[in-house]
Amino acid sequence: VQTTVETPDVFAPETIITGGPGDGARLCDGNATFSFTGSDDTAHVSQLQYCWRLDGGEWSAFDPATSKAFTGLKHGAHTFEVAARDPSGKVDQTPAIRSFTVDLNPPVITGVSAVPGQSDIIVTWTTDEPATSQVEYGTSVSLGSFTAVNTSLRTSHSMTVTGLEPDRLHYFRVRSKDACGRESVSETATVRTLVDTGLPDTFLTQGPGEGS
Repeated sequence: VQTTVETPDVFAPETIITGGPGDGARLCDGNATFSFTGSDDTAHVSQLQYCWRLDGGEWSAFDPATSKAFTGLKHGAHTFEVAARDPSGKVDQTPAIRSFTVDLNPPVITGVSAVPGQSDIIVTWTTDEPATSQVEYGTSVSLGSFTAVNTSLRTSHSMTVTGLEPDRLHYFRVRSKDACGRESVSETATVRTLVDTGLPDTFLTQGPGEGS
């Protein structure tokens, strides 16, 4: 007589997210697809079923599908969780988790200010998300000149505009573009450069030397 000894099912399955936005990812649209799998001490992976939830909502029904697609996600932070269940009904009590952000809005610019020198101004501002830095400037409301773009993504911005005429009113505004390519432009402001109060220096470059 041949006897078959079944291995006891002691442990709940483990769940693994195998595809989709990485943890901390920033998405430039509202679409995300996750794929996942699991492992169990007794059951084959094909026997596992999965449930999921988004942003702490209700858990879905268990299903053998190993992927889930989302469309139309709103701007902001999101969390996806998924848990496997084996044939004996044991459920992974430590679901696999991915946190990500959907970025649908351009950066918000605040705190624009300028400190004038005689021939330059230092312009500073902040954004609510990491973004590039650029200043548009001129001597009229039509502006017309641009600094080079600082492509480093940051939330605190500072740029120096040089080559300006002393004691003159200058118009300027700032521009910032986020990682998704969405750009914001501030309102136009004015600043007057300082008066050039320095007296010129004179040098003798040729002729008889002193006391010659």
